Amino acid sequence: MRINPSKKIKGSITIPPDKSISHRSLILTGMARNESTISNILESDDIKSSLNAMQKLGATFLGDFKEMTITPFKKPVSSQLNCENSGTTTRLLSGVVSSYEGIFDFIGDDSLSTRPMKRISEPLTKMGSQFVWQSKEGFLPFTIKGGKLRGIAYDNIKRSAQVKSAILLAGLRADGTTIVYEQTKTRDHTERLLTQMGADIRTGEGKVEIRASEIEGLKMTIPGDFSSAAFFLALAACHEHAILEIKNCSTNPSRTGLFEILSKMGADVSLSNEHQDLEPYGDITIKSSQLTGIQIPDHLIPNMIDELPLIALLGCHANGKTTVRNASELRVKESDRIAILCEMFKNIGVSITELEDGFEIEGPQTIKGGVAESHHDHRMAMLAAVCGVLSQEGVQIKNHECVSVSFPSFFETLQTITG
Repeated sequence: MRINPSKKIKGSITIPPDKSISHRSLILTGMARNESTISNILESDDIKSSLNAMQKLGATFLGDFKEMTITPFKKPVSSQLNCENSGTTTRLLSGVVSSYEGIFDFIGDDSLSTRPMKRISEPLTKMGSQFVWQSKEGFLPFTIKGGKLRGIAYDNIKRSAQVKSAILLAGLRADGTTIVYEQTKTRDHTERLLTQMGADIRTGEGKVEIRASEIEGLKMTIPGDFSSAAFFLALAACHEHAILEIKNCSTNPSRTGLFEILSKMGADVSLSNEHQDLEPYGDITIKSSQLTGIQIPDHLIPNMIDELPLIALLGCHANGKTTVRNASELRVKESDRIAILCEMFKNIGVSITELEDGFEIEGPQTIKGGVAESHHDHRMAMLAAVCGVLSQEGVQIKNHECVSVSFPSFFETLQTITG
């Protein structure tokens, strides 16, 4: 697909439902005590992986992604769980099945099979779960032999919300208290849902505690995904003639690190009509901005891990140097996003310095254009598209179809605001 430059960015858009909340809502309601109704679920490849896996375990789902009624499993059925490309499905369901008697085989596609899984096997094994690696230690495919678990205290040094969630979901049926310590707070969707569903969970300064609990069903509507909105926020901030409104977007503070960074860099961005619900949401307006380069504060890195490649785009259009450090987690996402980002920018005429745990870019620079390879990573494909709108000559994206993982209507939405 080729994305050509646009003279203006204008409009009001609603972005897709939140991906992280969609995963967690389907998984948690699928293991609750009674029925739930969830509205506005993201219809994407990754979410279908979680839905299909929960069906394999015995949960039933009636309706469609606009509104779905979930009847939970009573006892999960031992089966093969194909997680496709979804790391969230793999890691969260590992926590779920570890506390149930049975044999559960996990498989995934080639990309997912390169992503590290020892980060969940280590704490879950300490709790009493058994992992059997089928091919290479620490990677898919693997088998979990579930059973009786005991609570542990675990330091989430990876600063990963998926690791935290896997431990908490296992702790729902473990003896004693399970504690996850966090020096830096990661996204808290799992804790919010568990609290709403009646779990015996406590959140405090630097830690989350949970004890064995039966959770109740719930009724909720999922707000728009801030990580999906982020591409349009960065585009409007960098474009010379832009004014854009994003409606009903999640404003969960554990997710909106990019909003804070935009403000620190001098972006003309504001929030209105905010609603304090189970998951807060509101409307975001952003306009063309004069940006200044900054060093990204370390404590914000976990809250914006999926948006960090967009910092390079902001830095490209900012005055001065922009630096991202302590973000080595980017190298073990759907692709090595640090390496792919630097390769992409160089191919479209932007100078960027690759660091072991991040990158550095001096601005302002002009994006010339060229060919960008997504490496089948949905977020890198969307970044390439935004670069194309801002470029002089346009950007051709290889393997653009992967946006279906999180934002199937991305290109259509992009077209509505660029004409």
